[in-house]
Amino acid sequence: MKNLGSVIREVRKSKALTLKQVAGSELSVAFLSKVERGDSDIALNNFLIVLKTLNISWDEFFYVANGYQGGNRLKFIENVKKYILEDNVYGLQRLQSIEAKACNHNSKYHHFNVIIIDLIISQIQHKQFKKEYVTELQTYLLNVENWGIYELTLFNNVMFCFPTSVLSLLLDNATKKTIAYRHLPQYEELLMIIICNNLEITLQQKNIVRAEKIVAQSKEIYRDKRISLSNMKFKFLQGILMMYTGNVDAGKKLVVGVIDACYVLGDDEQANSFVKYLNGSTNFEI
Repeated sequence: MKNLGSVIREVRKSKALTLKQVAGSELSVAFLSKVERGDSDIALNNFLIVLKTLNISWDEFFYVANGYQGGNRLKFIENVKKYILEDNVYGLQRLQSIEAKACNHNSKYHHFNVIIIDLIISQIQHKQFKKEYVTELQTYLLNVENWGIYELTLFNNVMFCFPTSVLSLLLDNATKKTIAYRHLPQYEELLMIIICNNLEITLQQKNIVRAEKIVAQSKEIYRDKRISLSNMKFKFLQGILMMYTGNVDAGKKLVVGVIDACYVLGDDEQANSFVKYLNGSTNFEI
């Protein structure tokens, strides 16, 4: 784990805050500077003051301190993804049983894990989602004060269960309630993955007006120009949207450019998935 002082400095600089702004009226700039350099320890009460002025939760701070490695909550999500890729319903059910037994220790998160698996199994087996489960997740995500990595990951893995109107509202929540963490590494990328997945669902529903709003919204949020999966997928889906709105030639050019770029970068699997989506989910061919 990183030194606490160096993490305080990393978060402070990522949010463009000065030592004076973080120290506020309760701590001295000199003391905070020593803490950041590792020349002084920090008492718990002062550490909590720093968290408050940085506007970051305890969990999020230690997520950064651990080098952006997820704790048990995120490891659970990774296990779920593994079983989904394997089409392993038995594995999901076994994991659900483990989470159900752990509910007494940390009822909220383990209970949510039970719900997540139930919804995913229902989707795999083409069964109706339990309305009370969908409502419970919706209520939590709408009312939690700030969306951290956990909330973003939770939403990304259950967005398939929400109706369009709720999905739209939750995406707005995701963009507004992560603003305090937006400059931290991985937040923007994860938020953009959510936007891409949301855009994909919206295009499948042929809700063009909503899709255009999502694209406009994402341009205000996403300023990272590095090559990434979310960046490529966003441009690909943007090309699909352009074709749906009548700008077929420009849309095809963008889509082909993204697919070709994937092949050039050696990501044949991603390129093939884009081609499969184009041929299977739209009426367009390239």
